[in-house]
Order: sequence, then structure tokens, then C-alpha cells
Amino acid sequence: SERDKNSSIVDDDEVAYRNRVYGTLNKHEKVPLLASQEIVGTSDADDGKKQHKKRLLKRLSQRFSNEITRRRTSLVEALPETPAGWAVLVSALSALCLGYEVNLQKSLTVPPTVYSQLSCSNMKEIYSRLTATPEAILRRTIQPSLFVGTRGVISSTAAYLHAGPSKETGYQHFREVVTMSQDGAEIALDWELPPPLSNSTADIDRNAALHGPLPKHVVIILHGINNDANFGYVRALMRACTQRGWAAVGMNFRGCGGVA
Repeated sequence: SERDKNSSIVDDDEVAYRNRVYGTLNKHEKVPLLASQEIVGTSDADDGKKQHKKRLLKRLSQRFSNEITRRRTSLVEALPETPAGWAVLVSALSALCLGYEVNLQKSLTVPPTVYSQLSCSNMKEIYSRLTATPEAILRRTIQPSLFVGTRGVISSTAAYLHAGPSKETGYQHFREVVTMSQDGAEIALDWELPPPLSNSTADIDRNAALHGPLPKHVVIILHGINNDANFGYVRALMRACTQRGWAAVGMNFRGCGGVA
């Protein structure tokens, strides 16, 4: 009939439209698409994903910027407005910082820890003599200085920046290379001797330092990790010893101070 014919035409138009737009005849049946249609569809999908990512990133960036602005405004509003208020704030922060440093200093104030690779009787005798009384050098507590001794970064930076005293004329400097009897390794000893006094039997010269006898005290100074005896703080301590008339030795550990 005429009605069925018109209905068939409408159905054909709907199928053609659905095939052209969606690429399917119905919800369950698919038809093959042309290569150009597949490429266009994939490209549109990729563009849609990129646009979605851009919108998401823009939204997150805007939210982050608003949060920073809000926190900055809150911080500015919380700051004091008078000199007295600023004085109270600075005093409170300084007290907190100082209290923290004092507690850290107390926790680091301990006696030195002693290590030894030799178990001979001489080492045991030396250790017993150095720990005989509560005031002995290996039983006294070591208290680091505030803000410098409690901070390894600050003390290490100062070690690299401090040039130390110059090698003035009058002070004797020389290096002694010692071979360890246990394994044949070599270490370097950098000597600094005080200026000789005229006609004095208490003077220390190079021969006496290397072969003895030594008429005065000799102070052996050990450097820190990744340093050597040429660093400024070691040389400054050596100069402080020689100014008191003692002999000072900066001992370079294995592999330090230019010794293999």
C-alpha cells in the first residue's frame, strides 16, 4: 500500500543517515567504515582527549593559583601591624630556634667513642691511662658549639672557606712519609715546628723531630672526612700549637694529602 511504501522510504532514509553519521545500522550490527572515515574518527577522538587534558590542566593551574593567593593573603593578614608586634614575633621565633639548638647540643654532648684495630697490651695500657679518672681526656664529654658544631653543613663549609694561616718564615715545615708495618700502606705527616730560640737546648729541629729525642710536646692533629692536613682549620690549629712552643703534626689519612 501507499502507507507501507512511505514507511519503507523513511526507514531507508533513517538507515542511510545512521550509516553516514554513526557508521552502524543499529545498536548491535556494525558496518565496515572507509579508511578515510576511520582516520577522521580517530583524529577527532585524539583531538577530544587533548582538549580534555588542556581543560583539566588549566583548571588545576587556576585552582593552584587561587590557593596560593588565598594562603598568601591569609599570611599577610596574620602578620603584626605594629613594631611591638614584630618584636614579639621575632623574639618568639628566636626563642624557639635557640631552644631547639640547645636541646640538640645536649643530645650531642657525649664522651668520645674509641676504636682500635690493635689488641696488643700497649693499646690497652694507653686506653686505661686515658680513661683512668672522670676528667681523663677519653672520658670527658665533648660539647659542640651552638649553630656551628651542631650543624655539619656549616662546619664543613667553614672548613672549605677558611684559608688558614700563611706559612710564615721562621716556622719550619716539612713532610714525613711513614710506611705502616701491618700492610705497607703509606701515610703523610706534615710537621710544623716553632721558630728556634737562640742558643736554646729546648729547640726542636727537623733531625730531632724525625729521629728524636723530642724536648717538647708534639700535638698530632687528625683531619675530617674528605679533608687533609692542608685545610685551613688544621693549619690554624697547628699554628696555635707552635705559637705555644709545641711541635704540631697534621696527619693525613690513607689516600689523603696527595699520598696514593
